[in-house]
Amino acid sequence: MTSAQVSMRIGGLGFCLAMEHCAPRRELSSVFHPFIAESACDILLDVNLGVEYKESVRRILFESGGTWVLGENERGFIYVFRAPDTYGRFLPFNIIELQPDLSRGAIYASSPCRDDPSVFRPFDFPMSEVVAVHLLSRGRGALLHAIGLDDSGRGDLFCGVSGAGKSTTARIWCHEPGVEILSDDRIIVRKDTEGFRIYGTPWHGEAQFASPHSVPLKRLFFLRQGPENKVRPLSASEAIARLMICCFPTFWDPEGMAFTLSFLKDMASTLPCYELTFVNNHTVVDFVRQL
Repeated sequence: MTSAQVSMRIGGLGFCLAMEHCAPRRELSSVFHPFIAESACDILLDVNLGVEYKESVRRILFESGGTWVLGENERGFIYVFRAPDTYGRFLPFNIIELQPDLSRGAIYASSPCRDDPSVFRPFDFPMSEVVAVHLLSRGRGALLHAIGLDDSGRGDLFCGVSGAGKSTTARIWCHEPGVEILSDDRIIVRKDTEGFRIYGTPWHGEAQFASPHSVPLKRLFFLRQGPENKVRPLSASEAIARLMICCFPTFWDPEGMAFTLSFLKDMASTLPCYELTFVNNHTVVDFVRQL
């Protein structure tokens, strides 16, 4: 999808990409298409394609260990996104500069897509996810490794690291009447005057569920596969520790970390939290609904 300006709404956040001065062909990956919507901008991003970023990075704030590095200079935050070459070296391909208040930024996409050299996709994963995490840490919410589902208006969140059974859970629930899978891997959680709310995201997992919808959150489960369906209620301290393992915190930002910890503590103290051991079949659906 191409446009001079594109607005998206992800997790209740408005992203506006201004691309009117971009000469090369550009597009958003199809996974973003359901999230395109008229929206007030929480962040405006000017997109520059085939342009090198020539400013220097004054200080490195965080090294992800692979795909991206966060630095800063007098203009603000600088994210450098990298991809491995044929020799396994991580080389820069996209850079985004964000103003300190995160209200505006500029994307510099110097390299086109590997599968089509004529196309630039300036907001693909992980850039879009990393920007969202930074915005959420400014008092807005959190991103969790989780499957979220809307079961006839009731939101259930099933958290787990890779291999815990998120995609398996999504496939079990997806054909149930009245159920919509918001995401099978990454869910945004926010809080409003009515309580916590979960939102689908474009950053899907193996089962490829990615919905722009949202639903009030009622219960929180931590997944574990086993020989029988059973639950164990968790204390708030247990739930906080497990939420920290499943969240995407801003380690480089003390203020953001403090908010995230407070937000997760609020979730763990407010919502019913369980360890859910489940069997890989549809018996778990009735089991969870009857709790």
